[in-house]
Amino acid sequence: MAHATVTWVNFPPVERKLVHRWQGHPACEYGYRLQSNDDHRRELQELFKGFLHWLSRERKPVFLDVTLLAHAVKHHDDGEDFLGDDVLYVNKTGERDLLEYQAFKSVVEPHLVTSDWALLHRAFLLQFVRKYHSSTLFPSDAVLIMKDLSEMRWNEVLTFDCLERIDYLLYADEQERVLKNPHFICEVFPNQEPKLEDIFRLAPWLKGFYESFSIHEKFQKILREHGSLSVR
Repeated sequence: MAHATVTWVNFPPVERKLVHRWQGHPACEYGYRLQSNDDHRRELQELFKGFLHWLSRERKPVFLDVTLLAHAVKHHDDGEDFLGDDVLYVNKTGERDLLEYQAFKSVVEPHLVTSDWALLHRAFLLQFVRKYHSSTLFPSDAVLIMKDLSEMRWNEVLTFDCLERIDYLLYADEQERVLKNPHFICEVFPNQEPKLEDIFRLAPWLKGFYESFSIHEKFQKILREHGSLSVR
């Protein structure tokens, strides 16, 4: 079971830039709630709290390092804040991921004692483990950390990946419910559903949390009615 006590790192008071998400997405022209990285961070933290409650209620036999996950949820987009922009999911590249990592490391590491940096370093890299734990793109010390996370914290890797993708879908669902704009669903759902199904194949216990939102059939219906939306 997850242990719900989080040991927080005292994050340094570094300067951030205001970053708005979804900029340039074709669904925006139909109406949408402007979402900043701060908004996304808060919403993902609330989703994480809901997940921990669900996990406790369902008595799932899985151990999670909640401190690691909580810091990943809170700080995974810090690199974007320091760079001052966001890149749409479909336009992300390895080079961009590396740039965000480099920005995070250069801004944060000098302000922290070794033990605090070690925790935040691991937490930030958690989001990249599945893509880069055996890659030569990232520096060797980062790759070693990601390799260790893939071996020792695989449940946390999959949990974070799952939560972030569900959050994308919940934002898309909000635009349809509140603003009657189904077009985010028409692009986000076809991108994220196969990724989620892959996660559920590796960690079947996560599927119940996704199903608790009862959005899957609704999204399939909207996709049949409107067709997919491509982002270029």
